[in-house]
Amino acid sequence: MMSVLYGIFVVFKYIFGLGALLALLGIGAMLVWFTLHLIVRFSLRNQPADRCLWLRQLFLETPNRVPS
Repeated sequence: MMSVLYGIFVVFKYIFGLGALLALLGIGAMLVWFTLHLIVRFSLRNQPADRCLWLRQLFLETPNRVPS
């Protein structure tokens, strides 16, 4: 399995370049993050505040800012 993935990586790298491969991986990572954000937002909508707190903090809440 790893040899197949490595072969796809090598072919893609030589056809499109390493920059295109990194851009594609970055876009894929952003899509995964956005999908997880939507899943967490709609699944935690009616949940108690203390349940899955780390998910809520990771995806939904902004960090606390110190008042100036």
